[in-house]
Amino acid sequence: MLYFISCGEFPFDDDQNNEKIIAYKILQNIVTFTNVKWVNRTKSLKNLIRACLEKEIDKRFTIDQILNHDFLTTDC
Repeated sequence: MLYFISCGEFPFDDDQNNEKIIAYKILQNIVTFTNVKWVNRTKSLKNLIRACLEKEIDKRFTIDQILNHDFLTTDC
């Protein structure tokens, strides 16, 4: 949701809304912020989004890490 709220798009999407392609992208693709919509977004926001979308569950942020992240404690 944070990714979508920040740029108006989903991080892993398909123009044809093909669920198999979307599932593949979720499992294989790395989140990037190359779209022009990300130019004015903070590094802190991008870092939080990357941590929330981490593929390896043991590396993914917990709710406590999310709530204590710089983006939510200082950037807002």
